[in-house]
Amino acid sequence: MGRAMPARELGRMLAEREGETDEGREGRESFENGVSVEGEFAFTKAVAAYCKEAVREGSFRGRYVLNIKEQMEQRAMRAEREGWRVNVLMVGGSQVGRIGGEMAKKGGVAVEKVDFVKVKGLLDRKEVDRVLKEVNNMSVKPDKIVVGGPGNSLFRHGEKENRGFCPERTVRVEKDREGEVKGLKVGFHMTEPTKLTMGERRQLVDRTVELVVGLQKEFPFAEVWYLTMFPRHVVRCCEKDSHMSEDDCWAMNGFRKGVDADVVEELEEKAVGIRTIEWWETMGWVEEGPLMEVRKRGIVGEDGVHLTVKANCFAAVNLCHRLAEMPLLEERWEGGSGGSVGPLSKRMRRQ
Repeated sequence: MGRAMPARELGRMLAEREGETDEGREGRESFENGVSVEGEFAFTKAVAAYCKEAVREGSFRGRYVLNIKEQMEQRAMRAEREGWRVNVLMVGGSQVGRIGGEMAKKGGVAVEKVDFVKVKGLLDRKEVDRVLKEVNNMSVKPDKIVVGGPGNSLFRHGEKENRGFCPERTVRVEKDREGEVKGLKVGFHMTEPTKLTMGERRQLVDRTVELVVGLQKEFPFAEVWYLTMFPRHVVRCCEKDSHMSEDDCWAMNGFRKGVDADVVEELEEKAVGIRTIEWWETMGWVEEGPLMEVRKRGIVGEDGVHLTVKANCFAAVNLCHRLAEMPLLEERWEGGSGGSVGPLSKRMRRQ
């Protein structure tokens, strides 16, 4: 197989073929005024033609069928948008949706639009197909895609015919001394949780990778990120004997980490260009730390499943900074009742 030809050498060869003058070539190779849509289109078309000819000659093996029309349409739309704000697609469970909601509220300067496609229940092949079909009908193509890990698919729980992956949700009405309703307290319980078997775990990892790679193929010009799973049930859901125990908390925490590690490893082996965001990076931490440390920092809300309001906001702002390629927050989430949402930059502050 022949050597790869540098872009400048390729451009010079094509220019000589077309009879271009030295002055014209120097003007074309100058980027003082940026690259126009027309220039990018011409270059992409030339590369495609060159690769096609090289394949015929047997000196190149690779992909050369480039969707030039779609690439130029997205390029033109991005150029027209104010400040190069990005369209973001969030895919995952309810926690991913909550972060997406905060991103839409607080990332107005960096994020133009945030769409959310929810993964419902167990992530099996049927659910992967449903999600990919739903995103196929989107009217606005995303620039960035964030796929959350399969947090709802790790443990079976429940009683008898209700056993499965659906949340055991409880709602308690709270009243004041006068008997007036002052609010609702929502909680998620787990009755006798059991982690997946090794075979089921392997299938879940495969389906997760299939979803992430499928989204990359669906939107080949978008940047795809895998967001690892946030902790949940870091403390017991309640004191009932039939519900989860202290040992279950530790087992769930370790199993979550193991599945995420498998997914990230598979993505590194089977996919190109997919990036990983560790959930703890959105908190400004340098590592996750042990379960006791996660408990101490208090990122999980009273329902046992979702982040606290402040921690959710902190994660959303940090994620906006990362997707928009802006500097990350200088602070880290320390938790507790005094936790802040970090020093929102003026560009990211909610209007």
